[in-house]
Amino acid sequence: MYRRPELARVVVLVDRAKGDSSDYVDAARSFLESSDIQPGEFQIYGNESFGSIQEMLKIVGSASPDLVVTHRHLHLDREELEHSLGAYLDTLTQGTAIPVLITPSPKLDGTPVAMEPAKDVLVMTDHLVDDSKTINFGVRFAVPEGIVHLCHIEDDAIFRRYMSVIERIPEIETEEAREKIHAKLLQMPADYIASCAEVLVAESIPAKVHPIVRLGHCIRDYHQLISEHEGDLLVCNTKDSEELAIHPMAYAIALEFQHQPLLLT
Repeated sequence: MYRRPELARVVVLVDRAKGDSSDYVDAARSFLESSDIQPGEFQIYGNESFGSIQEMLKIVGSASPDLVVTHRHLHLDREELEHSLGAYLDTLTQGTAIPVLITPSPKLDGTPVAMEPAKDVLVMTDHLVDDSKTINFGVRFAVPEGIVHLCHIEDDAIFRRYMSVIERIPEIETEEAREKIHAKLLQMPADYIASCAEVLVAESIPAKVHPIVRLGHCIRDYHQLISEHEGDLLVCNTKDSEELAIHPMAYAIALEFQHQPLLLT
């Protein structure tokens, strides 16, 4: 069942003064409005409002937004820690249940990086069948008539490891097991994507669903997919099954793809 995420209240966090961030705020608002998201409240907080993680969390907790919008390298030197989200974003994405839209970092003079309307949204997960929330957000952010690529990359290294165990069990015919396990691993997410497409049609949601299900290597394959399909917005679930830390795959994607807006649900 499709549940349209409500995005009436948006908090924008920047590490420049609020008065110097109007271009960035306008770019963020334009990106949301291109997806027909019309926030009723758009609250902006600059570096005069928070200078610590605790102050940031207090702001977000008090505002109780439906979405937080911020940029990479929040309160970090733009030229340092390139391969880290930093303590502010780590805490924001893992310490709250609020979805976070992370945009590319503004230039040093504060000029925002241009963001294209989300005509091509890539929902990326290694457990697609159990991730309806992430799919709902991917559909919500796609522009009308946009394409939502539902991507499930089954880890080929894990598959090979389990097959190496099966090869050592004489009672199991290895090649038959390889074919059946491979087929079943890909059939389940493919069937689920087909059911998602049917639900969107039944709900008259204009987004188009494009299934991408394969055995491969997540980061390498996602590089290829983003190159093929533009990837105006990447959507990932940050929570692992134990909710002890950000999901490893989501974190790897967040670090690797720095030039696309990234929605962490």
